[in-house]
Amino acid sequence: MSLIAILLLLFFVLGLLFFFLISPAKTRTGMAPFTHRLFAHRGLYNREAGIPENSLSAFRQAKEQDFAVELDVRLTKDGQVVVFHDNTLERLCGKKQTVRQTDYETLRTLPLDNTTEKIPLLAEALEVLDGVPILCELKIDDSYKNMDELCRKTDAILKQYKGPYCIESFSPFALRWFMKNQPEVIRGQLSEAFTKPDKHTFIMKHLLINFLGRPDFIAYGTYNTKPLGFRLVKYMGTPTIGWTVRSEKELDQAQKIFDSFVFEGLYNKEH
Repeated sequence: MSLIAILLLLFFVLGLLFFFLISPAKTRTGMAPFTHRLFAHRGLYNREAGIPENSLSAFRQAKEQDFAVELDVRLTKDGQVVVFHDNTLERLCGKKQTVRQTDYETLRTLPLDNTTEKIPLLAEALEVLDGVPILCELKIDDSYKNMDELCRKTDAILKQYKGPYCIESFSPFALRWFMKNQPEVIRGQLSEAFTKPDKHTFIMKHLLINFLGRPDFIAYGTYNTKPLGFRLVKYMGTPTIGWTVRSEKELDQAQKIFDSFVFEGLYNKEH
């Protein structure tokens, strides 16, 4: 066999491997409630109006204005599922410890972003949202130590919700948990065009981890959609959700690429 033939065969095999790694799940009818939608990022929050992110008031505002909602979930020290984005409490509560190091009884005493709002339980947020389509991001710690517990408990709570919901995560292993244990739940792989040059970000930005969880949709950073993996997955017809648009100009540009959008700061000027 000639050198050219060997190289062609090698490229062919690598191409097949690439497509195997990035291939998502087949599009399902269950995606309908989440396509062509605007998701209020962490609720329709407005710090100037005293409405913190991921708060019950932010979720009420989103429901009143008929927006879908994106929210984040984490585990507390005593295993409660709360709605909170950051790993630590410092930015929003002025405490340096992590959510995972703090029990819920302590968390509920902390003012959220200098307001009277408190960090809500996921169950409390769902009661307020009351049927609004939800995009639920599972925040997985680097150790992955409590991933199974977070997936299992979040799934159990979401099952009680009377509206449509889907889950997403940067962790392909969280998606894999749902693929194996609750395959009927719509799942999305979060990623972006990471700028830090290491092997992990290369794998993530080109979606070479899709084989682990076979996502139903891709949630991708709108600021750069050039990575080959994203473009190919989009070409395959996979639904996409762009995050996070913060201006009408960004929204107009993103509409050329994405099917749905996570936004903030666009529709809460009157509050």
